[in-house]
Amino acid sequence: MIGPTRTQASDTTEQAVLYIAWNIWKERCRRVFDTKEMNASQLVLLIKQDIQNWHTAHNNWEE
Repeated sequence: MIGPTRTQASDTTEQAVLYIAWNIWKERCRRVFDTKEMNASQLVLLIKQDIQNWHTAHNNWEE
């Protein structure tokens, strides 16, 4: 195999980064287009919930 091997930890980190970026982008769109906004703690909670939901769905898929 050429290049570094992927581990489950690196996959999980990659998914977390994607969910964080995606939720920040969605918050930007909420502010610009919907004239609504969340405070930082609400956004962090939403990101944590999304990551937990992905983790739960991913584990159920593997079973």
